[in-house]
Amino acid sequence: MFPFVRLLKPSGLGPVMLVASLVVLNLTSTCLNQSPTVAPSTVAPTINSDIAYLDSLESHLEAKALSILERYVSDPAFVDLNIELESTAVTTTTYVPGDKILVEDIQKKEAVDKPASDGGCVNKARSQKWELTGTWEESNEVRPRIKTLKCCVTLTNNPHINADDLFRSLSYGLGIDLARGDILKIAYQ
Repeated sequence: MFPFVRLLKPSGLGPVMLVASLVVLNLTSTCLNQSPTVAPSTVAPTINSDIAYLDSLESHLEAKALSILERYVSDPAFVDLNIELESTAVTTTTYVPGDKILVEDIQKKEAVDKPASDGGCVNKARSQKWELTGTWEESNEVRPRIKTLKCCVTLTNNPHINADDLFRSLSYGLGIDLARGDILKIAYQ
């Protein structure tokens, strides 16, 4: 199976190559078996893609709720989500600095009374006035945000679990905000 063990035996590299190939085999097999988790896009979608954004958000939150439930119950559970979105207009004003321009450059010479042995002295003073050029740019974006989130988790039987811990975990994991009017219910079938 590993011919380089026999071929590289005189140099002593055979066992090293065997271990290295087993490590590579292990890493590639674990990478192939993992399914990627995709979070909803963080780019602000346009109005036309709000439905696609809502679908991806619902599927992401449902997967999150099911992964939390796997820690508490082994029986199948059902998650029913209802998300209401609202669009908010965000206006961003930013200052884009430009070049530094020299507006005024003044040199002043002042004679200072000194004894004649020094021959007199002249002080030079220089003042410069600079202006920064730049522009204010304003951008407007319409972004969807969650207005209300309603979630009902239905467990197939009545397991002996701490309902308060489950409620707190689901609330935190799904981002339930009671001040916003969100609702989370846990029901038993």
